Amino acid sequence: MGVALAAPIPVVATMLYCLTSPVCHLEEAGFRRYRVYDVIMLSVSVCVACLIGAVAGWAAPSQSAFAAGRNVAFLAGLALVTRVFIGVGSSVVPVAWLITVFMTGSLMPDQVRVWAIIPDPVTSVSALAASAVLFAVGCLMHLMSRKVIS
Repeated sequence: MGVALAAPIPVVATMLYCLTSPVCHLEEAGFRRYRVYDVIMLSVSVCVACLIGAVAGWAAPSQSAFAAGRNVAFLAGLALVTRVFIGVGSSVVPVAWLITVFMTGSLMPDQVRVWAIIPDPVTSVSALAASAVLFAVGCLMHLMSRKVIS
């Protein structure tokens, strides 16, 4: 595990900053569906991260570059799920997850625990599925939440 695994943190932090910087007079209007636009912004950001990771992994052969998009989706989903419950403090959760993975996520240098997700190889179907499901659940929770706790 290396520093490259922490690369998704600035992307996720930027997405969370955008979600916590509302345009109040537009969001208070009852007819504007701003949460749909939030989910579109999140989805486009994850897709761009996947594309940049693929290009970087192709240009300089690196497995962690290819996995960057998956890791952005996982950490963004984790932050969105916790954002419904703890509000702005959810920006700490992806960093705490990475620290936990760095400290306890591997049995041996080449064996990672199942729950760690982030350091899994790019060919791991279970890590891809967990990332996609968590991101989808996070987006749905963002859409369905009544108000964002600040």
